[in-house]
Amino acid sequence: QDFRERVVTGLRRLLSRLRALGRSRQAARDIDDEIASHLAEATEEYLRQGLAPEQARQAATRSFGGVLQTKEVYRQVQSITWMADVPRDVRYALVTLRRSPAFTATTIATLALAIGANTAMFSVLNAVLLRPLPYQSPEQLVMLWTEDPAQALSEGRSALWDVEQWRSRSRSFAQIATLDSVSMTLAGRDGAEPIAGASVSPNLLPLLGIQPVLGRTFSVQEAERQERLVLISHQFWQARFAGSPAALGATLVLDRRPAQIIGVLPAGFQVARITADVWEAHATHQAIRGRETWFVVGRLKPAITLQQAQSEMRALAASLTHSLATADRHRTVGVTPLDRYMVGSQARLALWMLGVAVFGVFLIAAANVTNLSLA
Repeated sequence: QDFRERVVTGLRRLLSRLRALGRSRQAARDIDDEIASHLAEATEEYLRQGLAPEQARQAATRSFGGVLQTKEVYRQVQSITWMADVPRDVRYALVTLRRSPAFTATTIATLALAIGANTAMFSVLNAVLLRPLPYQSPEQLVMLWTEDPAQALSEGRSALWDVEQWRSRSRSFAQIATLDSVSMTLAGRDGAEPIAGASVSPNLLPLLGIQPVLGRTFSVQEAERQERLVLISHQFWQARFAGSPAALGATLVLDRRPAQIIGVLPAGFQVARITADVWEAHATHQAIRGRETWFVVGRLKPAITLQQAQSEMRALAASLTHSLATADRHRTVGVTPLDRYMVGSQARLALWMLGVAVFGVFLIAAANVTNLSLA
């Protein structure tokens, strides 16, 4: 009950001060009238005691105290002082700047350059480091790497057979997908030309939580049957089909084989530093280990931490090394957040250092402006 009363009292006091801030001139007249009334009553009292009019006014003023100090105390109690001071401070600053045009121009130019550099730098940091990746629950996305400390192998690619074992045995991941960039040749009326392609497992887009802006994504059955179906990038769609919905169902001749377009990816889509014009699904089943050429992306289950997934994958990798050559039996699996790989540790450090340096330039500019104002 006491706490509620204190809260109500505080809110009433705040509202009273805000109202006083909005009618500051009227409040000033009110305090002047109140002080004048007190002084008049005190003067009349001293006149009744036999003092001369001038002596009575002086005695009343002395007994009341400093008029200016009383006004300031009343203003602090009845309003929010710093907000009431803002208009007066702004007027003073404008008058000062108007009197010194050279100082004004130097100050504005210095601060404008410093603030502009900091704004540009923050935009870069926000876009690259601070803004989350454009996927569903990006904090759950990780990269899985083949690693071998004995051979100084770090962030190595993986074989499809290994990934299939991870997918079937792991309990830390909701989904695991594979992808790799490939070179393709597109045949057209003006001849053949190379384009950027990517080969992905059919579950990559569902894993990322990405939907095509037009059409549909791959199915596992189509990938296993090795049907030639492709998704195209938004940029390729605009350049080749002028953004027309007629692109769906169109045929592209890729590497001398026809492929049907089934969907268009969102603008700017990329994953694991791979961008492509054409995305094609590959079969995930592999009877033998095969070549280690695939990037691996996984989505952690909601209750699983990065450390838990790392521990499980190291144990799982140790159980699979029996089929490897003796020289490769030290191999393990590394798990790192996707956003860390997308930027890179060196680039991340360089950007933060550059941001600190640019902010230092702003502090130096502010110090120079302060020195100029005090000179």
